Amino acid sequence: MTKATQKVKVSNDRTSFSTLWLEPWGEDYGMHPNDELKVVAVEAEEKFCFHVYYDENDIKVWAEGDAKYVAVYQNDKMLSCGHNRPSNLTHNENIRCAMCDKLLAEYDASTDKHIPSVEALFENGAVPVPNFGWFCSQECGRLFTEKKGTTFDRDAEGNIRYY
Repeated sequence: MTKATQKVKVSNDRTSFSTLWLEPWGEDYGMHPNDELKVVAVEAEEKFCFHVYYDENDIKVWAEGDAKYVAVYQNDKMLSCGHNRPSNLTHNENIRCAMCDKLLAEYDASTDKHIPSVEALFENGAVPVPNFGWFCSQECGRLFTEKKGTTFDRDAEGNIRYY
């Protein structure tokens, strides 16, 4: 199977700050007006593609398929997650299903804990995927894989399993 480098340039042509989110990893890269970033997938499989979504404030770039690695560059310099992240950016620490957006657990900043706990989520059938997020069920994981063309580790029964 042929492997190639895939690239997509993303420009912030808005008059305000925007964030490029690299999915499915949830990495954020701040973009000032007129900034241009390049997202590069190295040794990408033939069916690999980038899917770009725009919303009111952000730009989401989904890497769909397998590649050796995916990185973000500006002026030929590889950037790190959090590049240009505003100091006042607040993260929503709630846990939601990556497929259906169902709220699985709320983050309590005063105790620095999730309610219910991540252990309880797992015990009740929610599916954690390292460096990615959560699915509320194996079915949502299957639907996500089908929709996005992403693969996850699976056990002998075909369930997504990392723990």
